[in-house]
Order: sequence, then structure tokens, then C-alpha cells
Amino acid sequence: MKVKIIFSVLITMLSWASLGRNGRMSAINPVDEPTSGITQGQIPEVTLKALQSAKSFHVSATQSFSKAPDLKLPLEEIAGKYFVHAGATVAEQSKPSDAIIRITCIGKPSGANYKGQFLYTGGTLSGTISMELPGVAPIIRNFKDESEPYPVMRMDFAYKYIQPSAFTFASGIREYNRQIALLVGELFGAKGLAQAISDPDLNIKTAAIDALGKLKDPSSVDVLIEALGDTEALSVAVIALGEIGDPRAVEPLLIILGVALDPRRATSNDSHIKTVEDLGNFVAQFPKWNAIQALGKIGDPRAVDPLIVLLRDTQFAIRWRSAEALGRIRDRKAVSPLIAALDDPEKLVREHALKALEHISGKSFGRKGKKWQEWWEHEGSIKTPPPLS
Repeated sequence: MKVKIIFSVLITMLSWASLGRNGRMSAINPVDEPTSGITQGQIPEVTLKALQSAKSFHVSATQSFSKAPDLKLPLEEIAGKYFVHAGATVAEQSKPSDAIIRITCIGKPSGANYKGQFLYTGGTLSGTISMELPGVAPIIRNFKDESEPYPVMRMDFAYKYIQPSAFTFASGIREYNRQIALLVGELFGAKGLAQAISDPDLNIKTAAIDALGKLKDPSSVDVLIEALGDTEALSVAVIALGEIGDPRAVEPLLIILGVALDPRRATSNDSHIKTVEDLGNFVAQFPKWNAIQALGKIGDPRAVDPLIVLLRDTQFAIRWRSAEALGRIRDRKAVSPLIAALDDPEKLVREHALKALEHISGKSFGRKGKKWQEWWEHEGSIKTPPPLS
């Protein structure tokens, strides 16, 4: 049973460190006075250029956890890895640096009784990431996450949760990674994240891939296609490719689905596709669903015939997503198969087939396939509407 995640906000402002005699940042001594900075929106060019010119960074984290005063999460190490991957140097605290990455974090664990034993399996984690450089306003990003205690717990894992630990705040650490990755992407672009997607830490590589998708930089498409071969990162890479919308991703996404560009050569149940076999058992549900949605976002007509094949898939979740994707692509070749899908035994498939037909045709004939069929036979052909906005 999936844990429901609810986000809550806690913003902690940070302060400037003192400057060394050479004008570079000295070792960090956090103080309590808040500072203002750039918390959202596009980074001003003067600030961006100043931070991009910084070659070395100090990383400092101030952490506080109720019920666990001695707990320390690897926040400094995580942030340092992203900046090293981007080509920067993380300086020792005793040495000067060009800029500071200052992190504050507050955690509050929560838990529940599992078979008579109280375990800390949820909690809130929130704080700020501040990049500071003399002469420019700091860039501040907030991270926040609240996860409810697990509703069900395997007791052979109970030892991990007897005391608040990194396992307790696993969801919050993922959100922290996402914000660091997005910040690195804002500063250094896609090139700054390209190396991070090969990091052995799953949170780092998936956050980097997610950030590449949000950057929508076509230069990262080849790197993301390569990431499709990583079973741990596959689903996130598929989503990122859909966000970018580059046609180069069409064939790799179809391979994940097991559908060739020529629908006579393969079906979604084929097991002889070599690349799919290489991906192993992980290629089952979520990556396929995401691949279909990505093809719809890309909107390349090469995906139409394979998606029509998938309208007859044995899994209804594949069928309704295929109908939705065909509606986004808006190719009239899909009209007859979508009319047939109005008789699908699953309500969700029928609903998405109807929406797709309405998007493609600009008409509305209700849920009855007979009326659509009569219209289609009478029309013979229609003009393809302009792409969806």
C-alpha cells in the first residue's frame, strides 16, 4: 500500500559568512540572523554569471531533529557530489572558497505501533539551500516533505526504524535531492547534470534525470536515451524524455513498449525484442505507461501505428493511455480504431477513446460508436486540427 505524501512548508532563512582577508569566503560560522535572497523565478544574469564563475565551494549543513539530537543526514555529501559532477571543487572548511552552499534542515520524526512495537517510519523534513557569493544576492531554494507512517510494516525491517534515522526521512531526502539537482541545472545547464546521472546513489541519478526533463534542453536527449538501459532510472528517464519532447526518443520508447515502428512486426506482448530482454523484469508496468504518455507528449506521427496496436493490449491501463496519447497526436489514422475502442469493456478506455475522438475531429457525438461510425463514413476524411497547446 502506497504511503500518501503531503507536502508542508518550513522556510528557514540563512546568513552571510564572514569574508577572509583576500575577499574569498572563509570557514563557515552560521549565525541566527535571517537573510533575503532570490527564492524563485529566473536567476538574474549578474548573479548567474557570478556563481558560474565560482570554481570552489564550501558546503555547510546545520541540522536539527526532534527525538534524535545526534542524527546527521549526509546533506553536505549529497550537495557536494552534484557540484563535483558539474565540474566544481568542494573546498575543505579550513581553506578559502569562492562561494558557499549553506543548508539548514529541520526534521520531526513520526511513527506508529506495529505489532506492539513503536517504529519511526515517517516524519517531516524541511529546510533551505542557499548559494552565497560576495556582492550578489544569495539564491535560496526550499525543500519540504511530510510522509505519513507506513500503514503496513515488514517486521524483519523493524530494526531500521526503532530510532529515527535516514530511513525515517527517506522521502524527504529524495525531495532535497530534487531541489539540489534543479539548482545545479539552473546554474550550469544540462551539462552540469550529465555526469550525475551515472552516480551510484539512486536518489542523485534519478533527481538529475528529473531535472534534465524539467530543463527541456534537447542536448540531453542522447544521455537520457542511454539512461533507459539503467533499470533503476528507466521510468524517470522515460518521463524526462516526454517532457523534452524530442522526436529522437520515439524509437527507444517504442522498444520499451515492445512495439516496432512497423506494427506487423511486433505486438506489446512480444518477448523477442532484445533491448526489452536486456531491461529484464523491471520493464512491466510503470515504465510502459510512462513511455506511452511520453509518446503522446512528443506528438510524432511515427508513434501512431504502434499506439493503435496497443489499443488492443490485454492490459486496460495500456489501452486507455494509448487512447489518450493518440488524442494528443491527433492523427486521423487513429479515428477508426478509437471508434472501435468506444466498445471496450473498461469504462476508462471508453472515456479516453471518446476524448481522443473529440480532440481529433472537433466533433461531439456522445458515447455511442454507431454515431461516430456514421459520421466517419460520411466524412471520408477530415482535416487534422492544429496541435494541442
